[in-house]
Amino acid sequence: MKEIRFRLRDADYEVLRAIARNRGYTSVNEFVKHLVLDLIENRIVIDQIDWNNLVSKVNHLHDRIDDLETKLVELEKELNDLKNKLKGTLLFKVR
Repeated sequence: MKEIRFRLRDADYEVLRAIARNRGYTSVNEFVKHLVLDLIENRIVIDQIDWNNLVSKVNHLHDRIDDLETKLVELEKELNDLKNKLKGTLLFKVR
């Protein structure tokens, strides 16, 4: 079995210690060991994701959002025009 050592800033260590305690680990080392093992296991799942398809879907969503934002701006302009017409009509009737 190999050992890995690394240094952390005190603040980072305290964050890890708080997380480890909240999750029921007895030490930061135990928590980090399980965290690394979980990352390795999840990497297998992550490697199976079709990243090109995912990126394509995200890009499509961004395009759709842009289209909706453009439509919203157009609707806001139309609404403001209608408000101004209504104000003009009301002022005309009041006089």
